[in-house]
Amino acid sequence: MLGRRLELTGARADGSEFPIEIVVWATRDNHEWAFHAFIHDITERRRAEEALRQAYAAEQATVARLKELDAAKDAFIATISHELRTPLTTVSGYLDLLGEGEVEPAQHSRMLQAMTRNTARLQNLVEDLLVRAIGALVSNAVKYSPIDTSITVHAAAAGDQVTIAVTDHGVGIAAEELERVFERFYRTAYAYDNAIQGVGLGLWLVKTIAEVHGGTVTAISTPGQGSTFTLRLSVGGR
Repeated sequence: MLGRRLELTGARADGSEFPIEIVVWATRDNHEWAFHAFIHDITERRRAEEALRQAYAAEQATVARLKELDAAKDAFIATISHELRTPLTTVSGYLDLLGEGEVEPAQHSRMLQAMTRNTARLQNLVEDLLVRAIGALVSNAVKYSPIDTSITVHAAAAGDQVTIAVTDHGVGIAAEELERVFERFYRTAYAYDNAIQGVGLGLWLVKTIAEVHGGTVTAISTPGQGSTFTLRLSVGGR
């Protein structure tokens, strides 16, 4: 054990134990050996190492969770694309046939019924997606607002455009972060510092839904005063 760094357990006068690092070496003088030891209390180092291990484990868990969510997002987008494409293909195909004028009169009724069913299916899907988008905006407002403050949802129609605005009086968003809030997995410093639940997909999903329907979503905010997220959709785009 001479010259080696050993981690052992030391004992204080009161009987409590603590981790130590010890190095022992020997010297010889006038044919006599003398042994020396350097003992160092490594309690703080052990604590730091444990903190690093826990942080690494938490980071790995977060990475795994983000991968799961990313896969779930891809599956969601793929499902929505399929659900939209299937009825659209049916309606488009029947319209082409009807436009060519080569359909027997007996088939008109069956085709019209199929197109009606698929149009209703598309309408229900679009409405469901819009409800999700509005729900995500309201949920986001709730997360970043004190309990005793109000959240306002305002809807208006002008021409062929519908506007839905969600306003809160919460913590607000700094200007340098506002332009990134719709990025996938982006979370503000406030969200991290206060351990706000979420992984940064809600607003990204709202943006995706809006763009799929030919719309937009924007945000304005003042730190300490609140934020307004505005969803704009074209009625004709539905």
